[in-house]
Amino acid sequence: MMPGPIAVKLRVLREERGLTQKEAAELANVSHWTLIYLESGKRAPYMPTVTKIARAYGVPVEELVEEE
Repeated sequence: MMPGPIAVKLRVLREERGLTQKEAAELANVSHWTLIYLESGKRAPYMPTVTKIARAYGVPVEELVEEE
């Protein structure tokens, strides 16, 4: 199963910030496993969680959810 566009964007943004998954999860106040599942595409995006992560990364939610 290929990760969806949100999963890829989440991983890229995290890596651009030099954060581990654990560090990013703590910054966004979400579970480490939640971030792992979102980035791998094993969990469907839940907007409140995606919003927390977007805020932690300093990007608008629209950047994560818009189609390219």
